[in-house]
Amino acid sequence: MPVTPLTAKSERTRQRILDAALALFVEKGFAATTMRDIAAHADVSLGLTYRYFARKEELAVALYVEMNTRLKDVAFGLHGGTVAQRFETLMRATIEHLDRHREAFLAVAARAFDSHDDIGVLGSATEPIRASARHSWEVLVEGADDAPRSPQLRVRLADALYAADLLVVLVWTQDRSPDRAATREAITATVQFLAMTRPFLETPFGDVALAQVASIAGRLGIGREG
Repeated sequence: MPVTPLTAKSERTRQRILDAALALFVEKGFAATTMRDIAAHADVSLGLTYRYFARKEELAVALYVEMNTRLKDVAFGLHGGTVAQRFETLMRATIEHLDRHREAFLAVAARAFDSHDDIGVLGSATEPIRASARHSWEVLVEGADDAPRSPQLRVRLADALYAADLLVVLVWTQDRSPDRAATREAITATVQFLAMTRPFLETPFGDVALAQVASIAGRLGIGREG
């Protein structure tokens, strides 16, 4: 059944509830925050809160959806550039967005890293979000000046880049260095590695190596192969 778009007023109300939830996740912790707390903090009724979010886990997932929307906007807005250059642009935009909600993301991190949890980033419940993210990485590869000639290789490279994205985000969750220096260094190192190895990927050995990475990504639920 098609989803009815929210009116401008409804969208503002939904955002106010989400903002209240994120603030409380930081202040009280995800586990201690209740829907009643969120409604009170947003200054709306509990019933209205449930109208937009059936449970607080949906508010955590809304963070992922927002991040995915940002990823999609940047990926589809790229014009030219090598795979490595496009990866750097997308990753820096990703980290910039994550930094704006850092404490809220960290508040749900323990459950986010549990693949059996409803809000696990690699769990079955969040598969639609990952599918959309995979498409953004495929767009990134397809539009690159040095995109691989083989369609299969392009898909595998997109899966590998998605895996690299999640590894960088994992570094970000642990990074307490000034200005996220460790995260920025991880991005730079990955970009340099991509630039150096890109020609190698279309050799027989490179194809095998990339297939192995794509297979691992698939088994983790972030790639197409597995």
